[in-house]
Amino acid sequence: RPNYDYPGYLVYDATFEGQLPQDMLSRTAAPEIADDDAGTVTLSCADTSASIYYTISGTMPQLGEEEGDTLVYTAPFVVPDGAAVRAVAWDPSGTKLPSDVVKGVVNVV
Repeated sequence: RPNYDYPGYLVYDATFEGQLPQDMLSRTAAPEIADDDAGTVTLSCADTSASIYYTISGTMPQLGEEEGDTLVYTAPFVVPDGAAVRAVAWDPSGTKLPSDVVKGVVNVV
C-alpha cells in the first residue's frame, strides 16, 4: 500500500512470531569467576541450567558452539599470570536473555 508520509515509497505489513527479547522476563544470572592464586580458574553460575561460555584471551565470548577463542566451561582450567578471562552465561531453553559479560584478570601469587 502507498505510504502517504513518503510519496513514492510502499509500506509492508509484518507480523513477528515468537517471543521477542523485550517480552522475556529476566536475564540469566551472571557467571562468577574465581581463581586460587595459582592460575586455576573456576566459573560458576546461580542458574544451574545455564551454559557458561568463556575466553582467556580477553575477547568477547560468543554464545552457542565453541568457535574461535570461545570455549564452553566444563571444569576448572589453568591460565597464565595476567590472563583476562571473560565469561557469559546463557540458558539454552530460550526462556531468558543471556547474562551480562563478566571479566576477571588472573594474578598468580
